[in-house]
Amino acid sequence: MDLSNYQAVINHKYLKQYPERKVRIKETDRSAQLKIVEITGFQSETNVVFSFDEKPPLSDYISCDGGYRKRCDAVIITNYNDANYLLFIELKSKSIKRLDIENKFKSSECFINYIDSILKCFHSDNLLDSCQKRFIVFCQPPPLNKTPTNAKPQHYRKIGNAICIPYTGSVLLKQILNRQVN
Repeated sequence: MDLSNYQAVINHKYLKQYPERKVRIKETDRSAQLKIVEITGFQSETNVVFSFDEKPPLSDYISCDGGYRKRCDAVIITNYNDANYLLFIELKSKSIKRLDIENKFKSSECFINYIDSILKCFHSDNLLDSCQKRFIVFCQPPPLNKTPTNAKPQHYRKIGNAICIPYTGSVLLKQILNRQVN
């Protein structure tokens, strides 16, 4: 996947480079307990990674009502084993509110759709037709004293169309892409 067109469309001050083939997503909310997530195992140094935290609104033309201007913490465009992926990522430290997360992912997906329309019009390129989407929520694992006595195998629950992954340390990209959801 040639990412030069994607990099041309997205303002460079919002793109992040990770030459060591791992991506760190930082939460800027000071009250957050889950401050950073690290994903390793990218097969290329040329991934498009952009973060929405502490950035200007997606558009002042769009109403603040209805969750239209919400956004997830990061979006990653990458290639893994000859397949292209769009990863929408949200970090949650506290309570996980389904509607809030769904609105963040929907709004971020609309933004990606807009980028895709620019790519089609100006570069004859098509992001969405070539990418598989994954929606991931990294959350704090439950405290050890709250673990149920009848613990089930390590599967991950679904929140809307997203999977929730308890974050305990660096995660391999292939583990995210191969997650099974109950």
